[in-house]
Parts: sequence; structure tokens; C-alpha cells
Amino acid sequence: TTLSELSSEGKSGAFFYYTADGKYMLKTITKSEKQVLRGMLKEYYEHLLSNPDTLLVRFFGLHCLKVKKEVRVGNVSSQVIQCVYFVVMSNMFASALEIHRRFDLKGSTVGRSTRQELWSDTSIALKELDFAKAAVKVQLGTQKAKKLTGQIDRDALFLRSHNILDYSLLIGVHYVKDPTELHPDAHVAEPSEARGLVAEDEKAIFYMGIIDILTHYGAKKVAENHLKAVQHYSNRSGVSCVHPHTYYRRFVDFLTGTVFV
Repeated sequence: TTLSELSSEGKSGAFFYYTADGKYMLKTITKSEKQVLRGMLKEYYEHLLSNPDTLLVRFFGLHCLKVKKEVRVGNVSSQVIQCVYFVVMSNMFASALEIHRRFDLKGSTVGRSTRQELWSDTSIALKELDFAKAAVKVQLGTQKAKKLTGQIDRDALFLRSHNILDYSLLIGVHYVKDPTELHPDAHVAEPSEARGLVAEDEKAIFYMGIIDILTHYGAKKVAENHLKAVQHYSNRSGVSCVHPHTYYRRFVDFLTGTVFV
């Protein structure tokens, strides 16, 4: 399968590439993220096996591309080998149905909003403060919501056990226009494609997964935590960078108390 010509650059500086069929994504990662993935790979694999309904993003490969780069110092130039790391992962929005609205939810509030003029761009994921303004509720029914939030809790506990933070729940919303879209086979052509959750009132289909799970709470993040706490003292609990235990609790509480109602 060839890569789609379309690519995008994330806020972190990472680049995303999509396969032509849209089922898989390639994302560039840092050396430290590579080390995090390799360090937890065995436990990650075991978590996926014991949690078939996990929402954690599924990785299919970790690769290193060695690129020659010319470096010039004064009048002297030399070539160095630079390693570009990237992962191959599933595209949770790989569906025949259009995604009409996207949300990227961490549970934090500082800086978590999108300018109103950008809302019309459905490729942009809105944030926590936008979620409240948009008055969206992921109403799945009591039994389905309980099962989903229980799985989210187990997934977030796994990330907490590895001192991971900065992850988020990515939600894609398709608003149903034709009842035939509710039939499972209408929007899932193959087993590898994303399967959505139908709203209780059958007016929407939700696609979701937990992404950005490779940020470790090391010395750099500890320093960022202290700095942000000083900068946003009056709302220090709302900054994104907090201890993984606090991050886990806030993430789960936000989703269970605000999103899935």
C-alpha cells in the first residue's frame, strides 16, 4: 500500500502520514518516546491480550529510518547519520462514514479551547472547553457506558503504572442521516476498519480511542509541572502537565462525569 500524499504536522512537531486506504497511520516520534514504547512493549502487548476492548491506540511497528544530513561548520561540511523514528498504528477513524466533529479530551482546562472561527474545519479536534460549549453528550445507554468507562479506567491505570501522562481520548462523531448507516455492515467493510458505538437515540455514531501514550513523567516533565503550577497558580490543577496519578484521576473523572452521561 502506498502512502497518501496528504500529511499533517501535529502540535508536538510530529508528522503524520496515512496509507492510501486510510486504515493505518505513520507518526514520527522522538528518541525518548521510542524508549518508552520499547520499555513497556511486553506489558502493553499483555494488556491488549487481556483487554480485547481496550481503547489504547494499537501499534503495529516501530521503525528507524537512517538519513544522511549535511552539517556545515564554517567552511567545512560533513555528513552525519540522523535516525528518524516512527511508529505504524491503527487509524481509529478508518470508516466509510464521514467524521463530522472531533474532540481531543485530556480533562485539563488551561489552554484547552479552540478559536471559534476554526470550528467549521471538521479536521480540527476541539478541546475540553469547546466540548462544553458544543453541548455534546456521548449518550450510549447505562450498560454500554458502564462497560466503556470501566475499560477506560483499566487503560488509564495501565498508563499510570508506567508513569505516562499527556494522553487523551480522541472522539470522532458521525451524525446519522440515513437509518441504513446504523447497520454494522454499512460502515465496516472489513474487520480491520474502525467500529463505532451507536448513540442511545441512534442519532450519532462515536469512534474513539486513547492516543499519545508515549510521554513519560521524567525530569523534564517534573520541571514543567512546577513551572506551570507557578504560572497558573489560581488554576494549577487545570494544567495539562501533572503527576501521572493526578493525571489519571482527572482524566477518568472528566470522562465519567462530563462526557459519558
